[in-house]
Amino acid sequence: MAIAIVTKTCCRCKKALSIDTFCKNKRYTDGINRTCKHCISSYEQSPKGKATRNRISKRCVESGRHATAMRKYHQSPHGREQKNSHGRNYYTLHPTEAKARSALQQAIRSGHMPPARQYDCLQCGDPAQEYHHTSYAFEHRFDVIPLCMNCHKNIHKSSTRDRVLAASPICKSRIFP
Repeated sequence: MAIAIVTKTCCRCKKALSIDTFCKNKRYTDGINRTCKHCISSYEQSPKGKATRNRISKRCVESGRHATAMRKYHQSPHGREQKNSHGRNYYTLHPTEAKARSALQQAIRSGHMPPARQYDCLQCGDPAQEYHHTSYAFEHRFDVIPLCMNCHKNIHKSSTRDRVLAASPICKSRIFP
């Protein structure tokens, strides 16, 4: 006859707490983590916890385990469903952006427009990796600026967007003679 555990003592704060305040963990014989959710959360928010998380994630990315795990997840039925629902939601919420990106990808695949990697980033001068749309309108869907990934990310994060948008885009008239 199994005995139901009602409380457990947290190994960090030393308080006897309800089982609901602990995460599940298959490694332990009782199937419950040793540290309560509050202590885990406070540790993850601390500088030491953030440094540990960054170090571990960096190690996983460098070793390729992260990419392998993500690939495996996206091949699972749940991962496929999540990926597909994200795509459906994006196209539903942002139809003009999705059509502009699709048209640009089609132009690159068909050879009507060179890939971004043939240009240098207009911000920093490094090799470009992505195009940035200046406008998603139908008549401006090919008005794009070649940027490296870091500059493209920074444009969407900060106020440098106005400076870059003022730069002349590599537009349809220059690419398609």
